[in-house]
Amino acid sequence: MPLRFLEYITRIYEKIIKTKNKFGRKLINLPFPEFFVFYNGKEDFPKEKILKLSDAFIIPNEKYGASKDFSLEITVKVVNINIDKENEILKRCKVLAQYSEFIELVRSFVTSGIDDPFSKSIKKAIKTGVLRDYLERKSTEVENMILTEYDYDTDIAVQREEAFEEGLLKGAKEKAIETAKNFLKMGLSLEQVSQGTNLSLEEVKQLDLELKD
Repeated sequence: MPLRFLEYITRIYEKIIKTKNKFGRKLINLPFPEFFVFYNGKEDFPKEKILKLSDAFIIPNEKYGASKDFSLEITVKVVNINIDKENEILKRCKVLAQYSEFIELVRSFVTSGIDDPFSKSIKKAIKTGVLRDYLERKSTEVENMILTEYDYDTDIAVQREEAFEEGLLKGAKEKAIETAKNFLKMGLSLEQVSQGTNLSLEEVKQLDLELKD
């Protein structure tokens, strides 16, 4: 998400700033950005979480450490709006709370296995007063949006791909650990083992302690 926000804010600034002004000497005043994500996914997620662009940076030899003041940074606050999290923001914003109720309703209809779950969830939401005004005006658009967003085959394919990638990473990590242990037994320095396996120096130190124990 931080990477996506970097792309979004760049496009916005490009639209609001005249090209000729970018090359001038005068300071260009920019709107102050804040980045938020409302999370309503199915996986377990904390009530709130901070994501940083720098978490994805590849830092050579970790020489900068965790306290490095990066030249480029974007901080995104993720707010979990699932009903069961009872986030305070849902008490302050009625529309957002009803949106969360509606998503929960759609999920229950989908998992129930009934025919035409999206249309029926919209009808029930209108009947019970959840986003009634909006759904009465935009029910067709909402149903099309849900159908577009939710594609079972694509969902499963993406999950399988992610699981496969996680398996590859886990296998590569295990192989690096075994190689590091062999290097340590051969008498290589901690720094050499770290460079030869791409494990962090802290990880190599821990392996060295385990071998000595």
